[in-house]
Amino acid sequence: MKDEQPDDLPPLTQEETEKWIGEVEDKAWMANAEVFACRFLLGNLLSELNDRGLMDATAFVSRLQAGLTSPPQGLSQQQKFGLEDLLRDLQLHFAHPSDGEAGSGRVFH
Repeated sequence: MKDEQPDDLPPLTQEETEKWIGEVEDKAWMANAEVFACRFLLGNLLSELNDRGLMDATAFVSRLQAGLTSPPQGLSQQQKFGLEDLLRDLQLHFAHPSDGEAGSGRVFH
């Protein structure tokens, strides 16, 4: 079955196609939810550490952005775009610091 080319496979029935599309949609929805959760947790962790003076999040994000000029081997173009997008959002978030005390800053999302 692994060696079969797509042309060698029998066509899917409408029911099989609908089931397959539903499974793909479910996986896409879950991936999107996981990405949001990871961005939310990471961004807010960096915000908290930055607000408490435990790290310079702006410098950290800048170092990561500089590292993307020569990304690690095996990083796909799509993954690179995702990292660039996250780092740009973090950079914008930290460019406008909150005036509150530690733990009361703006929420990253």
